[in-house]
Amino acid sequence: MYSCEILNKYNLKYLIWLNSKRHNFNKLNMDFMDEFKKDNMLKKLLIKKNVHLLKYDNKYIGFIWVKKENSKETYNINCIEMCKEFFFDTNTYNMLLESFKSAKTFMYKCEKNLYNYEILKKLNFEEIEGNYELEISLEKYFELKHFQNIKVEALVKSKEEEIRCYIQNEVFHKDGRIPIAVDDIYYDETQSYYVDDGSLFIKLNNEAIGYGQLIFKGGLPFVVNFGLLSKYRGNGYGKYFLQYILNYIKSIGYDKAYINVDIKNSIAINLYKSVGFVESKECCLWKKII
Repeated sequence: MYSCEILNKYNLKYLIWLNSKRHNFNKLNMDFMDEFKKDNMLKKLLIKKNVHLLKYDNKYIGFIWVKKENSKETYNINCIEMCKEFFFDTNTYNMLLESFKSAKTFMYKCEKNLYNYEILKKLNFEEIEGNYELEISLEKYFELKHFQNIKVEALVKSKEEEIRCYIQNEVFHKDGRIPIAVDDIYYDETQSYYVDDGSLFIKLNNEAIGYGQLIFKGGLPFVVNFGLLSKYRGNGYGKYFLQYILNYIKSIGYDKAYINVDIKNSIAINLYKSVGFVESKECCLWKKII
């Protein structure tokens, strides 16, 4: 017989065991115990209400940890996990979801493996947006094509943030996207991942026509915020700019680099693959409306 329980001091030890297995379903599942240890007593009491365990007879077989959004009816799933005997039984996942009576919508970010996407589809989750993580081996430097009046220069702090802001908002404009502000750029420049010499403009006749950036995530070099203004695309500038950034990454001692791209952006994917990037991971944001 199945039953759901809210996290308490009696079942905490079973939650700890299930939490240790959380990457079986999704490598992006958050570590509940890491978060729990940081909280004070009041926050621990509140967070417990957002963790439900599923029990079959006398055995704890799964759990879900959620966080409410501004809308009390929308829940972000931080982690969901099921032990292997019940892994492919969608009824068990549904019981955990249905244990949150006030929920109208669930959101969940998931890295694809051999089975989790199919399980989510059977649970009537819908893919909202997704991206690939691509990687490239930097075995040798790229031989850069020569373009007249084209050069790459680092962003000058306290002078060119508005230019970067304009380019990024133009390059990544789409319906529903909130434009970034100059203050967002200044904040970015204060972060530990930020690399002064890796914040780059590509310029034509001394006018910035694109932007690209090197940051470090988990000690790995990622190319982010990469793109050209639309009227300058199709001339080979994008490939030149990307290869320039990759050469810079190699010059500072790295033999691999990474980039993320929207799975629907076939033009960008083709560009990245043309210089040698290959797919390494796929992640999607999923939504389920009750």
